Parts: sequence; C-alpha cells; structure tokens
Amino acid sequence: MFNNYIDEFIPVQSLREYLKNEPISDSEVADIIFYAKAPLQRKREALFELENMEHLGNRKALWEYWLKYRESIDEAFSLMDSENAVFVVYEYSLHEHDGESDEWMHGIFSSYDVAMRFIRKDSEFKKAEKNLNHWYVINLWMKEDEGYYKDTCDYYIIDDELCYAEFDVSSDFHEGCVDGELSIPVHYKPGDILIADNYPFGHKQKFVMLKIGDNRDCCCLQALIRRQDGSWKVGAVKHGMMGDTIYPRISVLYTADTYIPDLSITEDVILEKISEIVAGDEKKGCDLWNKLNDSDISSDEKISGILFV
Repeated sequence: MFNNYIDEFIPVQSLREYLKNEPISDSEVADIIFYAKAPLQRKREALFELENMEHLGNRKALWEYWLKYRESIDEAFSLMDSENAVFVVYEYSLHEHDGESDEWMHGIFSSYDVAMRFIRKDSEFKKAEKNLNHWYVINLWMKEDEGYYKDTCDYYIIDDELCYAEFDVSSDFHEGCVDGELSIPVHYKPGDILIADNYPFGHKQKFVMLKIGDNRDCCCLQALIRRQDGSWKVGAVKHGMMGDTIYPRISVLYTADTYIPDLSITEDVILEKISEIVAGDEKKGCDLWNKLNDSDISSDEKISGILFV
C-alpha cells in the first residue's frame, strides 16, 4: 500500500525492502515523508495523497495528529506571500572537522522570492568549496498589530531546495521537523556496525547497535558512538541522542547502512570488538549497554580497557 512512498523517501535499499514487508501504519508513513530531506512541495503533495488513500480501519493511527503535518506546510507556503513581513537570510557552514556550524546573517529582504534569488546566487559561489557542508535558513518575521515583528517561520534551504519549514501552526500544534527524531521499525540487529550521513547538518557517524528491544518503542534502539572529542556515548537512536547532539538534525534512520570497519583506525577496532562481543545477541547487548553506561568511556584508551581484558 505504501511502497511508492517508501521507495521515494527512504534512501537506503535494505531499509526500503524491510519496510515493504513490515506492517506499518499510515502515521509512520506520514512521519517518513514529513521528516525526510526532500523538497517541501513534494512532501506536501505526498501527504495530501496519503490523506486521500483508502485505508484499512486499523491503519488510522494518530490520524488527527499527522493530518496537521500538511496543514503546517500549507501555512508555511501561504506565509511566503506576506506583505507585512521581512525575511532574514542566515547561512550556516560546517567544515570537515568542525563540531558546530558557523552562522552568518546575510541580510534582510522584502519578500521570500527576493531572499531565494540571493541564496541561489550566493550558493553558486560555494559549489567549488570542498569538505564544506552548508545550508541557509530564511527567517520570516511577521509584523503584529502592536507594531513589533514576531519570529514566525524558519525555511530551511538545502542545495537550493526548500526542504523544511518550522513554526507554530496553531496554539495546540508545534512540530519540530528538524529535531532528528523518527520512530519506525528497522532491520538492524544487535552488534550491527552502521554509518549514517547527516548531511548537511552534521558529519558521517559510525555506530554499533547494542539493543533493538521491541523495535517499536521510541527508545528501544540503543547504540554506542564515538563523539567528536574522542569520548564515547550510548544513546537512543530514534531520538537522535547519539554522539554529538546537534540541532538542526535529520534522523540517522534515513541513511544508516552497513559499514565495514577499517581496522587500521582505532575507532573501527573498538566498533568491531563490540560487534564481536554482542554477535546478534540482545541479552549480550543489554549487558554491555549497562556496563558501558555505568563506566568511564571518555576516551579510546578507557573504553579499550573495558573491552580488551
């Protein structure tokens, strides 16, 4: 029923094939669409299509909630034409070894279209730069009746394409579309070593799975990852609470794929050792999670002292 959306919005083939054979709900498919790094207009169309599909009764989980995804996108598009507003353009860049992005404010513009013309022109100059991730945010400030301007909506531009829009659509709904969370079932096993590409908001991350749990709960997937400063951390994969927690971010579930360790790299030797210890066994992964969570793993040397004994 949902295979075309899985093919379109999930980049990794192994996860695509798994999800096509897994019973997933329309709300999970809506999450996949809404949080994906994809053109916002296409996500708007896909969500509208999903709303108008004939669903089995038991697939309408969280219907009232995820319907607001498209409402928020519609509102973001309508605000682009606001006359009593200004549009502030920020650029963010992340070099190869940086832990945090640098920010520049380029200017204040009278309309969204003018701001986008500036971004496309400025972005053209950046294309030749190597080892650089960068993106833009158009920050819409709406003029209120009292005469002041209110921070209303952020438009995220990635590779000259509007991919996300984040704002308060109503008093009872606010959805952080770049908070790095996605709760869907996955095909990983305890001990799997994976690598995810966090472009453009972050670098590639290698991690090893420790716990899968029921594969449904938002905290069930637990992994170990090496931080930028050389320390190690266990954390919840679906919540994006692994390694260096940055914002904005995109869920690693979109791009995580099998990684073959390079045993000339200390980090990879440690990942390989953990994979050998866990070896697909959930209980072994849980035991190791408990041990590492209670230990000092602030360096390669300290975690190696725990593992290689």
